[in-house]
Amino acid sequence: MAGRIGRWFHEGRARALVSGAVLCALLTLAGCSGAGSGGSTTAAQTSPDSVSGTAEEAAQTTSREPTAAPAVASAGPETTKAPDTEGRVSSAGGASGKLTVTFLDVGQGNSALLELPGGENVLVDGGPTEAGPLVVRRLGELGVRELDAVVLSHADEDHVGGLADVLDAVPVDTVYDSAYPHGTGAYEDFLAAVEESGARYVETRAGDAVREDSPAELEFIYPDELGEGTNESSLVLDLTYGDFDAVFMGDAEAEQEEELLAAGRVPDVEILQVGHHGSSDATSEEFLQAASPEAAVIQVGADNSYGHPTPEVLSRLREYGANVYRTDLRGEVSFRSDGSSYRAVGTGRGNRTAGPSGQSTGSGSRQTQAPASDPATGESGGSGGVSGSGASTGSSESSSSTGSSSPNEYNCSDFETWDEAQAVLEQEPSDPNYLDGEGDGIACESLPGAPER
Repeated sequence: MAGRIGRWFHEGRARALVSGAVLCALLTLAGCSGAGSGGSTTAAQTSPDSVSGTAEEAAQTTSREPTAAPAVASAGPETTKAPDTEGRVSSAGGASGKLTVTFLDVGQGNSALLELPGGENVLVDGGPTEAGPLVVRRLGELGVRELDAVVLSHADEDHVGGLADVLDAVPVDTVYDSAYPHGTGAYEDFLAAVEESGARYVETRAGDAVREDSPAELEFIYPDELGEGTNESSLVLDLTYGDFDAVFMGDAEAEQEEELLAAGRVPDVEILQVGHHGSSDATSEEFLQAASPEAAVIQVGADNSYGHPTPEVLSRLREYGANVYRTDLRGEVSFRSDGSSYRAVGTGRGNRTAGPSGQSTGSGSRQTQAPASDPATGESGGSGGVSGSGASTGSSESSSSTGSSSPNEYNCSDFETWDEAQAVLEQEPSDPNYLDGEGDGIACESLPGAPER
């Protein structure tokens, strides 16, 4: 581009020099001298044909005809991306330099948006069919005008159903799918939408990668080959950015977890998207011991008929010290990382089901004490901070903590002792900070000094 602009400039200047020389020959009596830099400036200013002609040439040089997505690998759509006020990536403008992972509230189903630090946008699953318009709306609200990749973990309706609407509404460069043959209407609608969109389709296996040119690494770690069903063939995606790691399990179950463990592919993770919506047939103790998640996100519908998440899984997550985030209770959940630390930056926004909202400014370091949690729901007592090194306001990433506390200003890991947490709870018995996860009038029972039960 710079070379074309330079040639355009020098060609225009040469024409201006010639025009100046002709004028000098005709106007010698007027004292014209030389067609140097001053002459070229005068000629350019008084020769509209010359100016319009060169501009037209430049436009012809830089314009490109729209084309469909190629059938072979491409570098993706060419954009200039810039962060908006939340540091999110907008396809209108440069990358924020940070990674944002947003677990959308789609009811009983999975859908997550990955806004990568290089400016790329990746959508993992689209929720059930009825959630399609909601996903499209949230993408627009988050500034996403195009998707560099869509990942379908597997063809069950609660993961694939909303993707047809997404593919119809948003330009997509590449689609990743295990291609397990599943003859449902939702999956057939998805395949038809892929073909209609012109997106590149990739039949995906372990070892394949998404956006190899991105600062963040996205690699599929399962399956090596198709299993006996959709869940057994679910794509498992590992996202790594510096020291930050998140794994998206789809509906992989205990058998698939065993295969991952045997292959040595289970990383130590900060964020775990809990497999199969918290079903008892997934999230085994052996898997949790290897993954050691700091935060566990369960995407699940309120009062669903499957009984998800099960008490067994919630108990195992508590046992291994994971902070639990449930979309049926909190709505949408987001995390942001700079590659060395991370924080929960919002819950309850864009949600279809109501839940506690707030933004934690924890640094993402491992807690030595797990925050108090409600045994019935598994939810951590507090606004969802992962390390609790800061306060939160429910509307922004930073806050002050003077005077009485506002909702979600504190969580249990903000306190060193139980006495400090209990004093805040007694000051505001309505417990806007959710310090009393068990509802028994005792704050943060995991802290040192808490009464024994």
